[in-house]
Amino acid sequence: MTLTGIDRTGAAVERNDFYLSNSGDDSADGRTPTTAWRTLDRLDHQPLRPGARVLLDGGDTFAGTLRVGAGDAGDASRPVWIGSFGNGRAIIAAGGGPGVLIQDTGGVRVGDLAITGGGGGTADGVTVYTDRPGTRPSGILVEDLEVSGFRNGVSIGATCPDAGYHGVQVRKVVARDNRESGVATYGPTFDAGRPVYVNTDITVSEVVAFGNAGDPAAHVNTGNGIVLGSVSGGRVVGSVAYENGAHSLAPEGPYGIWTYDSTGVVIERNISHHNQTGAADGGGFDLDQNTSNCVLQHNLSYSNDGPGYLLFSNVANRANTGNVIRFNSSVDDGRRGDFYGGITIMGGLSGPASATGVFDAQVYGNTVTVCRSAAKTPPAVRITGTLGGIMVHDNVFTARDDAELVSAENFTMAGIMLRDNAYHSPSPVVGWAGGRFTTVADWHSATGQH
Repeated sequence: MTLTGIDRTGAAVERNDFYLSNSGDDSADGRTPTTAWRTLDRLDHQPLRPGARVLLDGGDTFAGTLRVGAGDAGDASRPVWIGSFGNGRAIIAAGGGPGVLIQDTGGVRVGDLAITGGGGGTADGVTVYTDRPGTRPSGILVEDLEVSGFRNGVSIGATCPDAGYHGVQVRKVVARDNRESGVATYGPTFDAGRPVYVNTDITVSEVVAFGNAGDPAAHVNTGNGIVLGSVSGGRVVGSVAYENGAHSLAPEGPYGIWTYDSTGVVIERNISHHNQTGAADGGGFDLDQNTSNCVLQHNLSYSNDGPGYLLFSNVANRANTGNVIRFNSSVDDGRRGDFYGGITIMGGLSGPASATGVFDAQVYGNTVTVCRSAAKTPPAVRITGTLGGIMVHDNVFTARDDAELVSAENFTMAGIMLRDNAYHSPSPVVGWAGGRFTTVADWHSATGQH
């Protein structure tokens, strides 16, 4: 049975609608609300052609996984639409598997659902994945969802370097109480000599990611709000990440919003606050290893355990380059102590000094205020490691209580220049390469920095 509707031009269009309801029957035709199917398993046996709609009865709960595979959808101009009908949102209770799995295809819109998991495991709430070489599906839209109880709330990526996704949007999603991340993209191991980015033109907007606490047994980074990995041309905008990372015990820690192994990512007009860690980091925003030509701008970070803004690389290459941190605010960050500052620039803590570090970055137009909120008060700016071509200028740094304005130790002095910044402190202290200066003027006179 094929239904016919009318498009905006008045022309007849073919419509393939499939309805699911707790009062339905899998032996029915599934084409109308009164002849709806009952289970997601029945839907698995139905090919979803471009333009089809899958509609779940609002307020009903459906167990299992809703799958869209290589034989389904595929046309970005005529997406398969998955959502609710009637009153309220339908609920997909995935148990130990993914809630919605989109694999090896594009042209899919998922929205207006609540998706719940079993509290962890290895599954993600909405999984967008391909491992088919030579494919780059496009036209995925994930919006207006609440996703909780998974490893990652929403994940997008590929493990094959000759595959990936293009033109994916995640917007108006609430990703909460997941173990590793609220929203995450990923790709294969990064090779700086032959960089590959499997996710292109990725946009995350108006997302709220909170309570993604991290895995205390993990030895790698978990407990993030929003993290973009293996992205070329991405954007995170208008989103909020808070109270993530509390259970993370790994030596590399979580951040509210950050990117790694990526190029051309812009993170702007977001808020990241009260993110935590049980060990390392727990900061607001981060441009991490293998990021190039990325921008952090017009963001607000406050009351995070770690730095408000981190620029970091500790891998043996020069791939962290050309990044910009500008026009952001940091208030009361670095709450766990003095290892991090409101803004932290950290490169090359191990590996060959000539090839491990942070290079050719600009940090300007930011405002940072730090104060005592831990046993050791964080500095406004923390600088360490191998650096090259770093310019820090036209910022406003305020240190209250006994906080240092600048703490710079064990770093490449020729690799960083501070110029035309404004410093405010009732008792100014600058730590610089083993020296301790109690006025900015003395520091400028001794080092040429200001």
